[in-house]
Amino acid sequence: MAILNKLLERFRNNQYDVDSAFNTLLVIMVVATTFIITLIGISSYYVFKDNLLDVSTRQLHIIARETASNIYDSIVETFESSAGKNTEYDHNRMLLYNLNKFRKIISSADKEILTPLNFKGEIYLLDDKGQVILHSDPTQEDRDYSKQSNFKDIIADKRSRTMYINDSTEIEEQGETNVRDNSQNSRNGDAILARVSTSGYGDYKRDGKGYIFSYGKVASSDLIVVVEAEQEIIYAGARKIGLVVFVLGAIAILIISVIAFVVSRKYSKQQEQLQRFASLDALTGVLNRRTGLNLLETQLNVIKSREGKLTICFVDIDGLKGVNDKFGHNEGDNLIYTVSNIFKESIRDNDIICRMGGDEFLLVFPECDLKRAQRVWKRVQRKFEEINSTEEREYIISASHGFVEYDGSDSISLNELIEIADDRMYEDKRCHKKERCISQMSMRTI
Repeated sequence: MAILNKLLERFRNNQYDVDSAFNTLLVIMVVATTFIITLIGISSYYVFKDNLLDVSTRQLHIIARETASNIYDSIVETFESSAGKNTEYDHNRMLLYNLNKFRKIISSADKEILTPLNFKGEIYLLDDKGQVILHSDPTQEDRDYSKQSNFKDIIADKRSRTMYINDSTEIEEQGETNVRDNSQNSRNGDAILARVSTSGYGDYKRDGKGYIFSYGKVASSDLIVVVEAEQEIIYAGARKIGLVVFVLGAIAILIISVIAFVVSRKYSKQQEQLQRFASLDALTGVLNRRTGLNLLETQLNVIKSREGKLTICFVDIDGLKGVNDKFGHNEGDNLIYTVSNIFKESIRDNDIICRMGGDEFLLVFPECDLKRAQRVWKRVQRKFEEINSTEEREYIISASHGFVEYDGSDSISLNELIEIADDRMYEDKRCHKKERCISQMSMRTI
């Protein structure tokens, strides 16, 4: 019935707003969590971008220093040989003897260290004039890098030194004597620093792209090892991490939302069932006494606040006690159920039915005067007659009723209005009893 649906909607929206509050809270939690996950994803990108950039720069720095150290070892090995012993350092002769060794060192650093790091980087060896001697990309060899901004930064570091080798394999560097045992192939930090006069790192732009670079100046020579990588490759890695964080967070939100939605729907259904159980009569499915009276009082207040009429009808099923005594309570319940269904089929969509208890019902006709309410009751009586004539019951279905019309002009309470309808119902019931007595006397006379 339309009135029942409206009533339940009213309960859900006004009186029982726990479900609504839960759903609102759920939406707020999902939106807030989505916002937080988005912030975490964006923050992760910037945090990991800086960290990856720092780590990558340090890795390039290690590669540059290690490669410079290996080149230094190659130079020392040459000068300790018969060809170079007790000979002053000469750049051209050093390259002549060691170019193939240097190429292997550069190639090994590129393939075994730089490429696996997926930096898309470059490693090259140049002199202090900016001339490229060896390059991981052979097409870049013999080019002049002196005008590149990173080379200017490297040249600005003036800590390069001159090397001399004496019989005791001591390395004299500008008045300082550092003794190193060349038989030891140590790669700890101190040993590398002994082979690399200075090293550093930075960043620059070339052809519209950003690069980070690290360099190591080979000790006591004019050779410089430079390793560089595109910043965008590193940023891409940070974006992937941020995206992974965001996706994982989104998946977590989705799972939580689905679970919460399922729980919410289940909770809503349970709440609706509870409201139905709390509002309806279990036997007939019409409104129970408490709910019906609350709704009637609301209708009375509406009539008092504006012009209009309201009619109520108090109904009592005739002969229910006799049916219970003679045929049992199950048949009595069947009588009550049948009568309630007749009411449902006969009233208007916005009319109200409530079971007051036992064999008593209250029909409420909002925005309806007495004359129209009586027309509804005539439909009820026709239904009674139809059932009595078509169904082979061992008793007659009938009901006594009493009408009260209210237009809001009188200051009358709900209980007083029902009491008037109840009194008129009893008057109708007494008439029914007289009619039955006359009918029985007539039958005896015949």
